[in-house]
Amino acid sequence: MDGAHILASLLFGLGAMLGQGKVEPEPGQEQLSEQPSGVYRFDGWQLDLASGQLIDAAGGQVALTKREAALLAIFLEAPGQLLMRGQLADALQARLAADGDDGGPCVELGILGLRRKLEIDARFPEVIVTDRSRDGVGYVFALDVERVST
Repeated sequence: MDGAHILASLLFGLGAMLGQGKVEPEPGQEQLSEQPSGVYRFDGWQLDLASGQLIDAAGGQVALTKREAALLAIFLEAPGQLLMRGQLADALQARLAADGDDGGPCVELGILGLRRKLEIDARFPEVIVTDRSRDGVGYVFALDVERVST
């Protein structure tokens, strides 16, 4: 899937949520709900999109900012896929705006916060991996993800 298709799948449904009319998905693409819902599991962790609650592998609750929760949800919807910084910024800005947050889409701050919470050593990331290519900086969520409910 190319970058445009990834971004479209991440943003699908947000036009309706923002009052911009209905957008039809491409064949084979899943529509994101207007209100994020569902539960994702990865490496013993669990994220409930509706509540924004993140539970670590030991069963402890991990506090997330709105920015971190939105960014983690974006990554969990596209595990193993390279998401360019601009794609992440657009998707993050749309999600935060839909939630009434106009703080701006600072991707790097969100990734830094997530790395501090998810990584064994944030200086050597293995969960959210940076990919510097000729096209710019991108990130990959490198763990297997399972969506366990919708």
